[in-house]
Amino acid sequence: MKPWRYVFLLLCKKIIDELNSKYGAVTIRQVYYQLVSKGYISNAENSYSNLVAQLTDAREMGIIDYFAFEDRSRYLLTQKTVSINTRPKDIIKETLTSSLKTPAIDIWENQKYHVELWIEKDALIKLFKQIAEKHQLNLYPSRGYSSLTKIHEAKERFRKQMAKGKKCVILYFGDLDPSGWNIYEVIQKKFSDLPRNN
Repeated sequence: MKPWRYVFLLLCKKIIDELNSKYGAVTIRQVYYQLVSKGYISNAENSYSNLVAQLTDAREMGIIDYFAFEDRSRYLLTQKTVSINTRPKDIIKETLTSSLKTPAIDIWENQKYHVELWIEKDALIKLFKQIAEKHQLNLYPSRGYSSLTKIHEAKERFRKQMAKGKKCVILYFGDLDPSGWNIYEVIQKKFSDLPRNN
């Protein structure tokens, strides 16, 4: 292995370890954006493809842990089953305990605002999910430009909140590139028919 490649893989490992310690398993796309934002690689499709290949080799060579990443595009559907040796009273106890969990109090109910987090990249879900759960915010990963259906659903949510006298706010997080800015502008345009004073 060439020295520059080994140094690059160690750099990737450092970034991955930092992300893993904060968020658990991450996606390769998240690592890619970290490398792009730090100026180590360019923001281009061939850069991402090359990174995937490099990280595949790094895992096969044992430099990076196989379980450092999660793959959200593929998933395993498992069936809920119970061991034949489980006592019926244990099943009933577990069912009752889980159904009696107290729901969180709605901290936004008496606030003046209805706030939602919208993110451009699916790769950022894990990071923003923690923030959304902590602050009880709706989280919407648009995966680029939002569909007309999702915009309509959001408008309906906002109209219901406006009827309660609330001001609706979208906190949008996207790339600082032409596409990311344009998505922001499109969101503004799509909601321009809603009253501005609410």
